[in-house]
This record gives sequence, C-alpha cells and structure tokens, in this order.
Amino acid sequence: MTASLRFSARYAEDVLREGVRAFVWRRLVREQKLTGAALLFVAIMLAWLVHRGDRSWAVGFMASALLVVLVMVVAVWRVHQAHALDQLRRMGEPAIAEFSLDDTGMTVESRIGASTVPWSGITEIWALPRSWLLFAGRHQFMTLPLDGVPAEALAMIAERTGLKPPPSSRHRPSATGR
Repeated sequence: MTASLRFSARYAEDVLREGVRAFVWRRLVREQKLTGAALLFVAIMLAWLVHRGDRSWAVGFMASALLVVLVMVVAVWRVHQAHALDQLRRMGEPAIAEFSLDDTGMTVESRIGASTVPWSGITEIWALPRSWLLFAGRHQFMTLPLDGVPAEALAMIAERTGLKPPPSSRHRPSATGR
C-alpha cells in the first residue's frame, strides 16, 4: 500500500525560537539531573566558601567550572538559534515549506533546497504548543510548525516512525491541512 500526503507549513521566527528554547531547556538542563545536582552542590559550596571569606585556588576553580558550564549552555543555545533563524531568512517571505509524506519517509522542499528523511531516521519527536521537533540524532532536529498541518499528517508521522510525541501539545491541528 502506497499512502502519500502533501501539505504546506509556514515558518515563523517565534515558533523557531520556541523550539530552540525547548531543546536547550530539556536536553541540556532537565535531562542532565545528575550533572545539575553536582553543579548545584558546587554552587552552594562556592557561595559558602566565599561567604566565609575563602579566596583560595579552590574557589577560583569552582567559579571557573560553573562559568564554563554556563558559557557552554549559552553557546549551544546561540548556535542552534542562529542556524534556525539563518535558514528562515534564506527561505524568504513567505517562509513556506512543502512536505510530502509516503511509505518510505518525509520530503521537505523550500526555496533553499530539499531533503528526504527516511522514517527510520527520525529518532524522537517532541510536541510543543505550536510545533513538533523531529530529531534525527540527539542534538539535530527539524521544526515542524503545526499551524494548518492536517491531523492525518501528524498521525502518519507518529505511525511511520513508531514514535508517539508526549501529550504536552496544546495544538489542535486543522482538519483540512491548509
């Protein structure tokens, strides 16, 4: 059986920023519980030592370690956001991509090019209020804006990938698709 479905999705800056923010918060903060606990411990120790008047090399080391982690999180955020917004600007106005779904995978076409991803290449789906993040690796994702996307397209993506996005999405897809 060859099932296919075509639809358009319009990209907007605020939707892309929301996707990057969700990625950074979840992947680099929430999923790193043990690392976060260790960093919290170091921050508390650092505050306690500074409060006691300690100015030793250990205080400098702890402060530097916390600063490096903070800079890394900000750098990841900025790189992903800059890439997403650059792609948006290159798409021009209106920023619309055409999606084709079939039994083998998903093809995305816009003014800046085309890409086909087999269903097995999508490893994770995150549902956000206005978009889905479709992951092709731990740190590589594509944003699918949901406004106007037919419910059957979202169902097909979930079915073909075998992945069910978490029920956190407040989006109600349109029945018609455009």
